[in-house]
Amino acid sequence: MEYIALPVNTVPVEVGDKVPPIYRWLSAQEPGSVTVELPSLFSLNILSDNISAPLLAYRQYFQVYHWQPTVMGYSGFYPPLFWHTARYSLRFPSEVSVNYLRGLGVRYVLVHSDDLSPSQWARWQVQLTNLEPLLRPLGHVGETWIYELSPAVREKERLTLKVRCPEEAKPGETYYVYLVFENPSAASHVDLDRRSYRVHYTWQWGRESVEEEIGGKLPSVMNPGQTVIPVALPPLPSEKAQLTLTVESSDLSATAEQVVQLSADAVPPSFDTPFFTYGADFPPLRLTHAAFWHDDVYQAGETIEVTLFWQRIGSLGDRDVTSYVHLIDAQGEKASQHGGFSDSPTGWQIGETGIDRHLLDIPFDAPPGDYTLVAGVYERDTQKHLGKTTTLRKIVVEQPGNLPDVITHPQKTKLGDAIYFLGYDLSAEPCTAGERVKLTLYWQANAPVHEDYTVFTHLSASDGSFIAQEDGPPRDGHHPTSQWRVGEVVIDQHVWSIPEDTLPGWYQPAIGMYELSTGERLPVYDENGVPVEGSLVLLAPVEVRAAE
Repeated sequence: MEYIALPVNTVPVEVGDKVPPIYRWLSAQEPGSVTVELPSLFSLNILSDNISAPLLAYRQYFQVYHWQPTVMGYSGFYPPLFWHTARYSLRFPSEVSVNYLRGLGVRYVLVHSDDLSPSQWARWQVQLTNLEPLLRPLGHVGETWIYELSPAVREKERLTLKVRCPEEAKPGETYYVYLVFENPSAASHVDLDRRSYRVHYTWQWGRESVEEEIGGKLPSVMNPGQTVIPVALPPLPSEKAQLTLTVESSDLSATAEQVVQLSADAVPPSFDTPFFTYGADFPPLRLTHAAFWHDDVYQAGETIEVTLFWQRIGSLGDRDVTSYVHLIDAQGEKASQHGGFSDSPTGWQIGETGIDRHLLDIPFDAPPGDYTLVAGVYERDTQKHLGKTTTLRKIVVEQPGNLPDVITHPQKTKLGDAIYFLGYDLSAEPCTAGERVKLTLYWQANAPVHEDYTVFTHLSASDGSFIAQEDGPPRDGHHPTSQWRVGEVVIDQHVWSIPEDTLPGWYQPAIGMYELSTGERLPVYDENGVPVEGSLVLLAPVEVRAAE
């Protein structure tokens, strides 16, 4: 018998006919239908965010009512792919996460919309629609929406391996050969245990030769298409040499022969997947390459997957270092970030290449335009940066064509000559006295806007007094109206702090715009083009309840 004594709170759970009907539906499906329920966690800090561990346990409890295999669960033991799956599930819904789930053999994705806010669920619906036919909607049972993934990797669609050996090498520089893994499936290839590889190579020139063997680890996840792994060999030993090598990795192997000669003009080979070569030093590490599973155009809300390849060129000592990738907008502001080596460099040998995968979420409300991806390394304790931040690549972010579908309170009103108010979301309905409420406004310009206007948001009592308000330029000044593109939907968030002593009742929200230097409001017109008195847009009344 096993037991544990912990000072934890207990909560009642449903039994018998009170069990959510989605689990009875699931129990009636074909046995062995791998399932994932989302959201299953809200951060990677599952033991300290006060919601993820209880939610995982709650989901796990109901497995006894259907007994279908699942890819997420929680106990005192973390399965080998637990943290991989956690990271990818936090990126759902995105093409990257869907391909990963398909690689795990998942058949059904259950989306619990009642665990999302109305605005979150509206955004998920837009992204889920854009993922068809990879993700096929089957309907819903209660507040749980059912999606079926297209079939996962078939046995005949196995990985293949080839080796690319450049014909030229730069004098005195590391010579790279490239392991090219081809995944012919439309699903990611996911290994429960990470594969290793060994490269046995021989340089021969004249009567001399050098024979060595090196190895390393492959990523656990290989996306559809090409995965390129650079392998560092010593500099070319002479003006011209014959390279012979053999690569072995589990059930895969490849051989190659190449005559290589020195050339100051040597260039790296090109590949089907976006793959870049660098030479940026962050002593004791060197960034040598980066791979992207995407071209340079993304949609807001998508996930950018970046794989960095680092070579250890010196001793780390007792330093705790971490890598980072930042997404920088046209104004030089950080729009998204991801940090932390996926493999600790303390385990790398000097000269060895380490693989470091990052997943960056492009904010759903990111303005369309040009962005830059940069990478670097810093010491965790001192925050001291090692070397200079390196530009990885430029990308373009576009908005989803069905973006207006996310608006939970659509409402079309014109302000001035060029700006339309499309509607809004509230983070809480009804609101509670003492809480902070997020008001998300949706704007669109149908012509160039030449002035920078300030947005006002008011929540008023029946006597006209404000109980909450916030004024400011759109997106806290990071995307002023003069920079709006024609047709762009601008997602603009404001926060109301509802006073704790607010009396229960109904209150009137209103919004609008004005010119800061004069205080003059932009005129407001209704759908018929009639001017609105007060030059403000009235939203639906909001109920405020007393704090518990």
